[in-house]
Amino acid sequence: MKKAIVSKYQRGMETLVLRFKEKHDSQNALHKSLQSTLNDLCSNMAALETVRLNPDSRLPKDAHTLNVSRLASKLQGTTKGMREYISKQAGETERGMAAEMASRSGLKPGAYAPEVRSRFHSMTPGDRIKTIQGLIESKDGASLDALLNSPPVLTGILPQDITNYREQYFTAVCPELVKARDVYRDLKSHIDAAIATVETATIEYTDPQKLRDLELREASSVAAQAQLEGVSHGD
Repeated sequence: MKKAIVSKYQRGMETLVLRFKEKHDSQNALHKSLQSTLNDLCSNMAALETVRLNPDSRLPKDAHTLNVSRLASKLQGTTKGMREYISKQAGETERGMAAEMASRSGLKPGAYAPEVRSRFHSMTPGDRIKTIQGLIESKDGASLDALLNSPPVLTGILPQDITNYREQYFTAVCPELVKARDVYRDLKSHIDAAIATVETATIEYTDPQKLRDLELREASSVAAQAQLEGVSHGD
């Protein structure tokens, strides 16, 4: 029996699907939306591969190649639209999660922000670090907001340190929200990888020469495997 050819792109998509299923929550609306996109990507890739691997015997070889190229080009446009949609959706989701974390954590302006910044500015570098860590441990969101949500020129805190301190604070105050955000980011990275896989495949399949080279390699691989299996059976 002739063994079905499974392209590296199909194998890559199958791996992403398995990993996604291991990590997603089927009851989470955000995860469901990502799952739907992943399903569409897989379905589109499978459809293209089905056409590519099952040429119409009534058509000349070049006609089949051109048909695959045409379908791949069409899928490129579809996939580009999906990338833009996912990017927009992810941006809105990230902003919503950030706002919820800020609200629930108490990281918002307090009445003594100017005094906090003035006192902080007069401290030594070592005392500044201790002060920030103390505010995080005590979950003093108002005082911390005065430092982290002010221009660095007023506090002397580097932008990358501001990001790190904010992350530490959210992890201490609302760990469940941080975990939900991180899981979403992880799942979204699987979608990005799936989109990249489809895009790479369509780039190859829209190039007639690359498509012919691929099919020659696949045919050689199938022939070699059949020969090896024949030798094995003969033994």
